[in-house]
Amino acid sequence: MRKQIRIGAGIASLMAALSAHADLSIGDQRGNARAVMEAAGVLQGMPYTIDWHEFPNAAPVLEALNSNHLDAGMIGDASLTFAAAAGVRAKAIFASNYYGNAVITAQTSGISSAQGLRGKRIGTVKGSTGHALALAALQGAGLTAQDVTFVFTTPAEATLALSNGAVDAVASWEPYVSFATQQSQARILVDGKSFPALNYLAATPEALTNKREELRDFTQRLSQARQWGPRTRIPMPRSYPSC
Repeated sequence: MRKQIRIGAGIASLMAALSAHADLSIGDQRGNARAVMEAAGVLQGMPYTIDWHEFPNAAPVLEALNSNHLDAGMIGDASLTFAAAAGVRAKAIFASNYYGNAVITAQTSGISSAQGLRGKRIGTVKGSTGHALALAALQGAGLTAQDVTFVFTTPAEATLALSNGAVDAVASWEPYVSFATQQSQARILVDGKSFPALNYLAATPEALTNKREELRDFTQRLSQARQWGPRTRIPMPRSYPSC
């Protein structure tokens, strides 16, 4: 498993160079945490700097954490569970309820409930919060994973597959859900309001030892932003430069 959770030397060197002048190196997924923290105003007056790294989903965040090229990163509960079982070294230090996951289908689809997923193809990222939501929705409808065909792919490719008819539904999370509903008029079949997940901030053992106070402060600010977020409309995350 250790070989599977290493990142390429080129990426590792670039991330190390980018992080050289930052007090905290944080991995984010499509700018979600950064966007809500900026909108909530909690990033003002910080006594340290943050070097943000944007990733498409949890797997590369976990790879970067395990190779010690991030101090902390945002990941979903399903991804952390699988990673912990595989021996990833990062530890969860903060958790918040997450309602941004959803199973979506095309506007013209005849599927109107989770029961309608029987015999259908569902695009998702294997082991992701979207995958977990789909399984929970199927169970709630009296179905099992054997009643559908899962098509495992990347988040962006999953929504593209929905648009071109390669899959009948997609189980994903924000901002991919909003992109699909706004750009392709996809419909939400079930979402995190019925099947909430947990979103974690995980940190490396080294960061917990050497940057404990910075992580403590960052966690408090993240908590404030998460509490503010559900009561306020959050702007769509910008496309921040990736690492």
